[in-house]
Amino acid sequence: MSLPVVAIVGAPNVGKSTLFNRMLGRRRAIVSDLPGVTRDRLAVECDLFGRKVTLVDTGGMVSGSDDDLTRRVRDEALKAVDEADVILFLMDARAGLTPLDLEVAGVLRAAKKPIIPVANKVDVPSLEGIEFEAYRLGLGEVVALSAEEGRGIDELVETVTSRVALDVRRVTLAFNPDDPADRERIARVYRHARVVQHETRDGQVSIVADVPRRLLARLGQSSHQS
Repeated sequence: MSLPVVAIVGAPNVGKSTLFNRMLGRRRAIVSDLPGVTRDRLAVECDLFGRKVTLVDTGGMVSGSDDDLTRRVRDEALKAVDEADVILFLMDARAGLTPLDLEVAGVLRAAKKPIIPVANKVDVPSLEGIEFEAYRLGLGEVVALSAEEGRGIDELVETVTSRVALDVRRVTLAFNPDDPADRERIARVYRHARVVQHETRDGQVSIVADVPRRLLARLGQSSHQS
């Protein structure tokens, strides 16, 4: 059976290769401050807390260029998106949301694949919170980390492994948003499951999501399969 594919995608120079090397645990991708260093896809088997996946590093997605190399890099990144089971959408938290980030987000939404938004370069505690702008994209829980320093990597790996879990059910979950415990459960669903539909009616929140069975057990509530 083929391994789940996890692709790291984003604009140039947001730290994709640094994150790839950090998750892999060894240096395989070329890292540079110059944009456009990674040109082709690089796929390597990777062990994430005992869960084996194929981790894919991609070149930066750039629009509006007729340059042959730029088009080839973009095409390779789009192929990686098409083949991925989970997409890590990497952004530079220090730069804030850029027009290219917004464009890439649109491309990824159209792919209809599970997306984990990742805010990189939160290198020191004083920068914590700068990732909140990424929530404007509406892609769910944002994982803030520093690929360079290794901060937040464990949380990212936990999120990835929950998304690629083989034992997943599509369920409808009901929550009371006035209940603090239910608000925490909603956050868990957005962090570790693929949300298909979110609806609020008569003071209740209804979420349809693809949820790993182990998470479903932790939520501690009844649900029904869609």
